[in-house]
Amino acid sequence: MQDSSHKKEKRIEILKVAKKMFAHYGFKKTSMDDIATNMGLAKTSLYYYFKSKNKLFKAVVEYESELLLTKLEEEVSKQNSPEQKIKLYFITRMNYLKKFINLHKLTTSVAREVLAYAEETRVKFLNAEKKIILEILNMGLDKKVFKIDNPELVALGLIASIKGLESSILSHDDREIISSNFEEMLNILLHGIVKK
Repeated sequence: MQDSSHKKEKRIEILKVAKKMFAHYGFKKTSMDDIATNMGLAKTSLYYYFKSKNKLFKAVVEYESELLLTKLEEEVSKQNSPEQKIKLYFITRMNYLKKFINLHKLTTSVAREVLAYAEETRVKFLNAEKKIILEILNMGLDKKVFKIDNPELVALGLIASIKGLESSILSHDDREIISSNFEEMLNILLHGIVKK
């Protein structure tokens, strides 16, 4: 039992080091040798945990996705108001993106170029994200805070909005505008632009 616990800890340690190196040097320039050397491991030891650089990168993406989902669930659970939950969800998501912007850029480009099977991780994350947002929307309907006819459609729309903001933040031109006006943009998303 202790052996499996040690293996899990070592695996997480490798993922953390690999994440930093991939984010800093890029996928193509980071080798398994570099990661092993950085950790003080023999290259064969690294291959014991991950059979290829592609598999290691995919594991890094999965690890980051799980960490983000856990963080989102924790932050959302701190609020009672559905409106505050949605706001906190967006804020947590954007703060995470700003913190790991290099890895996110890399994940996007590598997912297209190198790892076709990263799509599985993306779909899994999207479904988990949709589930969290749907729970908040349904809670808002129950409490008569939100007025929506189709929660699933609204959840997809909110996720699409997040993705759009992410794309804009990743382009250097819009990063400052969005970061400094994020609260206002969030209010537009939640309350619209039409005068009541």
